[in-house]
Amino acid sequence: MNRSVVKANIGIILQAMVAYSQRTMNHDDLMLKREIEIISKDEQFGGTMEFAVTQMNDIEATRYVLVVETIVDSLGRGLTQMLLTLKSMWDVNNDKKMVYGFLTTAINWQLVTYDGQTWKLSEPSTLLLANMRKQEDRWLKNNTQILDVIYSILASI
Repeated sequence: MNRSVVKANIGIILQAMVAYSQRTMNHDDLMLKREIEIISKDEQFGGTMEFAVTQMNDIEATRYVLVVETIVDSLGRGLTQMLLTLKSMWDVNNDKKMVYGFLTTAINWQLVTYDGQTWKLSEPSTLLLANMRKQEDRWLKNNTQILDVIYSILASI
């Protein structure tokens, strides 16, 4: 799948989730940003993520909630960058709350969390299947799981 198509599809999913959270949970302080650089306070870690959901606490305070990095071929390729970015997010937020990231090829998604001490990786979830019409129940279950996780993350802030 073409990288620009992958990014466009993921952007649509995330924009819908942020808009839904704004509407249903009165989270008008949430914003979806693209191509955002997150650098730790000591400028030791960080990097650019394709997507970031941020929470504006006041005019000058931004809390990083969720980042998504698109990978064209393999989830493992972006893992080191994701770990460093989550560490930077946690340092910059300075509120001791867990931070979240997804690595995705648009077909496969993997959640990565960081609580200030430990990174945790979920099992990858496959959202697009070769015979989706024949496996509609499985496809709906997998898609619902990812959307539920994103919604739960946004609801927890």
